[in-house]
Amino acid sequence: MTLAEIWRSDVLRTHHAPRRLTAVCVLTALLAGCAPEASEVPTAARVALINHSSPADDYFNGHFCGAALVKPDIVATASHCIEGKRAELIDVVVGADNLCNNAPVHGERLPVVEVVTQAPPLHEMSLLRLKRPSSARPLALSDPGTASDKLFAVGWGRLSTAGVSPCEIKGSEQVQIDPGHCADYFRALGLDETDRPFFTCAEPAESAKHNTCQGDSGGPILRMAADAWELHGITLGGSSCSVEASGIYISSRSIADALEAGFSNAR
Repeated sequence: MTLAEIWRSDVLRTHHAPRRLTAVCVLTALLAGCAPEASEVPTAARVALINHSSPADDYFNGHFCGAALVKPDIVATASHCIEGKRAELIDVVVGADNLCNNAPVHGERLPVVEVVTQAPPLHEMSLLRLKRPSSARPLALSDPGTASDKLFAVGWGRLSTAGVSPCEIKGSEQVQIDPGHCADYFRALGLDETDRPFFTCAEPAESAKHNTCQGDSGGPILRMAADAWELHGITLGGSSCSVEASGIYISSRSIADALEAGFSNAR
């Protein structure tokens, strides 16, 4: 079953879309059970994929997915985000925040020159090589983690299933849960038990005001380690945008394996 078919079947809604989260906590407050502000996450986690044709003063209408900077010249995203798109039609904005300033939008805009997707079970994620390295520091990858770990997903996705997308980046507090809660998603994607380490299952924390939604696909889900954010995974999809719904994320192990495989071993 393809991701498009899964979307129509209502088993798994991928968060690929056609946008502000307010918080009163400082960055490290997530460890104390309080949400950080989305704009305070690292530059390498505030990455938007936009159409190459998007004008400099309006990225909002050209935005279609998120991504994460994993090497100075490589970002990771969900493969369904770039399905059918040629590399030269995609630009990456590193350090983005407000996508509709009606002025040159903040962030480092970099063209994509190569796209690679590996064979299963790494096929739900793609790596995009940039024309030149970003000046931002790439995100470090987290270890697989355990159930109940506090996570934070960011992106420019809709605020609800029938809602609108914000101009400014938003965040969603998530809690990692046992993969068994995502069994339906695994089956819908044609995955088996041996594939589970390549994915992470999470649900919104009790205090969360939003879940990941359409437009958040490909964006990062972060984990606080000591005093720094690490990349725990990439948003893939979920059954709905409700704060009661769990979701499935591409794990840091998948990202590490894809980077190790490199661009020469693409399927």
